[in-house]
Amino acid sequence: MKKNRSIRVKFAILTSIFTIIPTLSVIAYTTITLQNTLRKEIVDSNQYQMQWANQLINDIYLRADSLFNNIQIYPDLIENLELTASESLQAQLESYTYTRDLLNVFYYSNSLFIDDLSITAIKSDKTFSIKNSIIIPRPLSGMPLPWEELNMYFESSSNRVIVRRPIKRFEDRVTVGYISIRLKEAVSSQLFNILQIDQDSAVFVLDQDNRVLLKAGNIENEPKDYSKVIFGQDYQTIGNSLVFSTSIRDERLRIVKVVPLSVINNSTLRLFSIGLVFSLSFMILAIYLSYLFSSRLTEPIISLANTMKNVDIDEFKLREIDENNEIGLLETGYNMLMTRIRNMIDQEYKSEIELKNAQLKALQAQINPHFLYNTLQMMGGIALAHNVNEIHSIANTMADMFRYNISGGSDLVSINDEIRHTENYLYIQKLRFQDRIQVELILDESISNVLIPKFTLQPLVENAFEHGLSKMTRGGKLVIRVQETLDHLEITVWDNGEGMDMERSESLMEQIRNHNPLVPGQNFGIGLKNVNARLRLLFSDNYKFKINSKLKEYTEVKLYIVKNAEV
Repeated sequence: MKKNRSIRVKFAILTSIFTIIPTLSVIAYTTITLQNTLRKEIVDSNQYQMQWANQLINDIYLRADSLFNNIQIYPDLIENLELTASESLQAQLESYTYTRDLLNVFYYSNSLFIDDLSITAIKSDKTFSIKNSIIIPRPLSGMPLPWEELNMYFESSSNRVIVRRPIKRFEDRVTVGYISIRLKEAVSSQLFNILQIDQDSAVFVLDQDNRVLLKAGNIENEPKDYSKVIFGQDYQTIGNSLVFSTSIRDERLRIVKVVPLSVINNSTLRLFSIGLVFSLSFMILAIYLSYLFSSRLTEPIISLANTMKNVDIDEFKLREIDENNEIGLLETGYNMLMTRIRNMIDQEYKSEIELKNAQLKALQAQINPHFLYNTLQMMGGIALAHNVNEIHSIANTMADMFRYNISGGSDLVSINDEIRHTENYLYIQKLRFQDRIQVELILDESISNVLIPKFTLQPLVENAFEHGLSKMTRGGKLVIRVQETLDHLEITVWDNGEGMDMERSESLMEQIRNHNPLVPGQNFGIGLKNVNARLRLLFSDNYKFKINSKLKEYTEVKLYIVKNAEV
């Protein structure tokens, strides 16, 4: 039974239903899950950032520790630090030079993460700095400095981290001096970039006594009591904030990131508001557009179907029409169009086949008039100059060539037949050129009965004579090779004649690749184009031409034909 309801009404109803129901479902689901999802994403993201920050701080710690160790074992360091002001001027100058060289070596080899390096000698109360930007106070009244008993001491200066270590004699562990470095600002910037600080969150880097070394972000959110922070725990809720923490080296350095819960709440409310407004707007727009689009969609379909109905086609069985609406009209018009296209394809196919057969026959019938002219001239000259049987031999050879040329039957011949025809041609040319040209013919006997297109080899040889060897007075050489390579037949014609420059050979190859037709009046490359045209008609793309040539040296034409290719 045919359905009479218009497709535009169906489309409008279905579009409205499938728009409203999913949208309402998404709003309900988003309301329930958005806050938890956002919280989890913030937690996961910050935990991942803290892991990277931990790796960065640990790496900086190890590099600073390695730098301090390398300086401490530097040869003669202790002796130079124990020089006093009473030493000779020469000794003090040598000590100064030694310290300057030491600072240069270690500063420039570590300049990627430090921008200041200093060494302090306690006995001489002198501090040597590569930039003179760190001031270390002298020991007062024999009281030890804060870092004297520590392996590594951290302090802050203008939101920059300074790291110090005492230098001790190996024998009695008495402090003889101090090493100080200042970390580059790029180090802290890299740390803050990893932690992705926004306008609400804050980051604090602490030492083991919870003294702040670095801070960034909204520092008003700094925890009032760091003792509540559990550094073995990935994150915790303290007051109205999520606190993420990590530490390295037995908590010698600690990182704390504070993210207010208001960030999650505000983001949730903002996303929910945007989603709600967008969803409601989308529902209203979808309902309106569904009806408008369905109405406009069916109008061109009906117009197209009416146009196709006017096509006068009788001989084609149409598909059964199940719908009495716009789709039914479209199916009817589509069937009519397919019938017409099928007839046109059949006619075009037949015309193409007839055209290819005509082209193939015309190409096979072509023969070079210059060759006939030269052959007849040569026969007359021999007949006039000698009373011998050579004319009989030449005439028989010419008869064989004409017989091969006009013989009917298959378009394919054995390689033996093509070689025999080429040898007849070479016999004529040998009489013409005498000893000026030597010919070498190499044939793989195992493929002598393989079929190839008629007039494949001889035009290539003729091309070599006409454009390569014809002007040579002596020393000409022509090599013809027919062999098997893997799944191809390879035919090679090589001569040491005129050759071509790169531009001309590339132009000829381009014409062959693009299957350009012969240009009236152009005699260059006619043989090659004829062979290419026959191969293309018979084998489509199952063959390949290749031309290598060098001006005044040689020309080599290679032809590859796929064995057992479908004709």
